[in-house]
Amino acid sequence: MSLMPKAHRLIRWLVCLWLPVLVLSTTAAELHGYRLVYQDTLRMHVDLDLDSGKPSLFTLENPHRLVIDLPDTVASTRAPLPPDPLGHVLALREGRQADGRLRLVLELDRAVVPTYRVVERQRERRLVIDLTFPVPEALSGFVLAPGDAPVPPYGDAARSPSASASTSESAPDAATEPAAASRPATAPQRRSAARDVIVAIDPGHGGRDSGARGRHGVLEKDVVLQIATRLYHVLDAIDGVRPMMTRVDDTYLGLGQRPQLAREAGADVFVSIHADAVARLGPAGSSVYALSLDGASSTMAAWLARSEKENARIHGGDVELGEIDPSLRETVLDLIQDHTLEGSIGLGNAVLAELEQIGPVHKREVEQAGFAVLKSPDIPSILVETAFISNPDEERKLQKPNFQQGLAEAIARGLEDWLSQHAPEGTTFASRRGAQ
Repeated sequence: MSLMPKAHRLIRWLVCLWLPVLVLSTTAAELHGYRLVYQDTLRMHVDLDLDSGKPSLFTLENPHRLVIDLPDTVASTRAPLPPDPLGHVLALREGRQADGRLRLVLELDRAVVPTYRVVERQRERRLVIDLTFPVPEALSGFVLAPGDAPVPPYGDAARSPSASASTSESAPDAATEPAAASRPATAPQRRSAARDVIVAIDPGHGGRDSGARGRHGVLEKDVVLQIATRLYHVLDAIDGVRPMMTRVDDTYLGLGQRPQLAREAGADVFVSIHADAVARLGPAGSSVYALSLDGASSTMAAWLARSEKENARIHGGDVELGEIDPSLRETVLDLIQDHTLEGSIGLGNAVLAELEQIGPVHKREVEQAGFAVLKSPDIPSILVETAFISNPDEERKLQKPNFQQGLAEAIARGLEDWLSQHAPEGTTFASRRGAQ
């Protein structure tokens, strides 16, 4: 009898001792890593668990600092972040607060008004912070992560006395020799010398061209812009990808303007986003189309291509990206068939495979038709019909943020998978391929 109270006291003592540890281990999110990403502006990517809480950001002065608070978070890495070659990020410190917050502090050379967003990824959540510092073209596409080799200062940072002093031992000529200071020569080679892949995202219709209208009044031009915007943010969070959009608001663009905007931006890939519509209510699922110069691959593909051109005529826009000169047709056709069209179909198959993982597809192979927006002879181009807006069930789904996000992430996964094997030489994706 006398042993029972002692046993109960021992159990209570063990529970009190271990309960806080168990609670902390089950509720604390993990910070997997962070990096500086040099795109058009300097950004910071912070990778977190999917169940991480809402971050809080604020700035301090004297000296200039950006403080990032991550609730109930622990860090998995302690490797130091190398100095920013532009000299804007002077140091990064981290520490766990008494209430469980993980605090990251960026010491900066000047005041900053940052913006940020949280991007949901397949297995994690990424906090993307835009520090708004302009990045010179020579550093565009560069990524700096903890544990990387130090990089020579660039531009104004290379000419400052402090930069000269700090690099005098490890890189004595970095601040004085133009060839060394003009590029991140000692940075990890897999990332420093490569550029981003530029993906043009084309939300269909817009302005006076509303596209298809669902039975409940949903307009194609609205939902495809929402999906395209989500796709932009997903792609923008992928290292080595720089997305652009042909329209970001309710603006009308002619069919020829869309690939022209992509070409002017130097796009490597073109993805047009649409929502299918037919007279019947039954058809459902996603479809992916590539160009055909020799006729459509199905009655549906031919009908959609005709509808695209008819819309352009009704709304006063151009119909083609310029008719191909008969004397050049054979050459252009060879180019498309031998390279670009092959790439388009391969890209389409990769995207279609991912779309099939999240829902029904209308056809299990890439279809082909003479869509005017796909007639870029040198840019792999696909048109994604995300769902049938003419189907009342899919019309409702097209308005739901979760459904839109799922479509965006599936398209992005397909793009990333295809780029890992077919990205142009000189890009980050190509350099990774060569390093494997």
